[in-house]
Amino acid sequence: MSTPLTQNYFWWTSLEAGEYQPTWTNNVDISSPGGNLSHVGPVLSGGSGPEMGVRTESSQSGKSSLLYSGSSQRGAAVHAYLKAFASTPTRKADRWRWIPGTTSQSI
Repeated sequence: MSTPLTQNYFWWTSLEAGEYQPTWTNNVDISSPGGNLSHVGPVLSGGSGPEMGVRTESSQSGKSSLLYSGSSQRGAAVHAYLKAFASTPTRKADRWRWIPGTTSQSI
């Protein structure tokens, strides 16, 4: 595993029991500079839109991971901004976006 470029963390979580958990699950971020939701639906039928939340998975260590999923419904501007962690004066959460075919970016 590589070392992050910046190591002045305000907080961190491995999402395991007893550690900081997401404030929201499956919640579209409509606040500025959020991008809301455009032409993104559920991956599996029965859902109402994209998903984000803690799931139990097999991994190198621990059992928890953060799932983010959605399915393009074909449109001119396909995107989904979902909320996960709340910011506080002592805990600042970055916003990350992923655009298919690119690397993730902090915004």
